[in-house]
Amino acid sequence: MEKLKLAIVLLFISCFSFAQNDELIRSGLLSVRLTYSPSYLFENNTSHYYLHGNIEGYVNNKISIAGEGYYFLANGSINEGELQYNHSAFFGASYHFTRNKNDFYMGIQPGLAFTKYQQALNSPTFTRGVNPLFSTLIGYNLYFYKCFHFFIQGRLILGEHIYYPTHNLNEFRLSAGLGFNLNTLKISH
Repeated sequence: MEKLKLAIVLLFISCFSFAQNDELIRSGLLSVRLTYSPSYLFENNTSHYYLHGNIEGYVNNKISIAGEGYYFLANGSINEGELQYNHSAFFGASYHFTRNKNDFYMGIQPGLAFTKYQQALNSPTFTRGVNPLFSTLIGYNLYFYKCFHFFIQGRLILGEHIYYPTHNLNEFRLSAGLGFNLNTLKISH
């Protein structure tokens, strides 16, 4: 137990003790986020809610590669032609506009949706499918300590439940919260 306490104290000391001129956004930066994400489905004007996870690695201070997942938590009601779930996964790249601790970015990420639709109001029958998606995203990170950053991200998703009956999956998702980061490469001067 004492070793665990010591490890936690050392982690926090390393997070908060760095020189002001340390470059935070650089090659080797690994970023992880987990947050609650509301969305708006365009076809039937409904809101959905997701648990959003992200892991992102920076190739340099301009390019990053990310994998993101959304776990469907809820939809207002299950009616005929509504989603019972819509889990999704994305992988792609982002271009960053960095300045000091500020990081504006935009990216493209293709993905897959794992969907289940209710066919009829009084029917227990559901249609399931794995569907291709395309998404664009825009966001902002504020790196305020060596180990933490705030973020906000908006994502436009285009896709369709391609199994009978077909349904539009076009949606806008918004995520925000606290992210954790680790510089995995040492800077050599």
